[in-house]
Amino acid sequence: MKLGHEEEAEQAFQNSIDASGGDYAEPHFGLSVLLCNQRKFSEALPIIHKALELAQSFGPGQFILAWALYGLNRLDEAEENAHEALAQDPSFAPAHILLANIYNRGSDYLAALGELDAYLRLMPHGALSDQVRGVEKFLKRKLASSIVIVEAARTTP
Repeated sequence: MKLGHEEEAEQAFQNSIDASGGDYAEPHFGLSVLLCNQRKFSEALPIIHKALELAQSFGPGQFILAWALYGLNRLDEAEENAHEALAQDPSFAPAHILLANIYNRGSDYLAALGELDAYLRLMPHGALSDQVRGVEKFLKRKLASSIVIVEAARTTP
């Protein structure tokens, strides 16, 4: 999967699921990540649910579920599962990016900024840190302009 051979990876995960009778969580998790990467969220959802039946306490599993739900625009459920992933592993930085995306989609820019800040505290020099800083600057400008508009509306007779 990391080499970009998605078809082969999908077949390997499916072969592993079939060979084990579906009793091991790992290939389910792998297949669901692959499907989320391909934006096949509807297909990923039942697979991630099966994986979580087999391994409920796997924190990244809650994140994968949140990711699939976000992709299906089920934001409340996605938010709940992203928080669950963080409850299981507070250092799981990608959950903060997902929460920032959830809050941004809901126009809660202040909450999105809080999540981006949390990500940067965990990953100040990570692969996505520069991109996160850019999004943070953009959201700060957007939030500032929203405040100006609201204040202007309040002062208009």
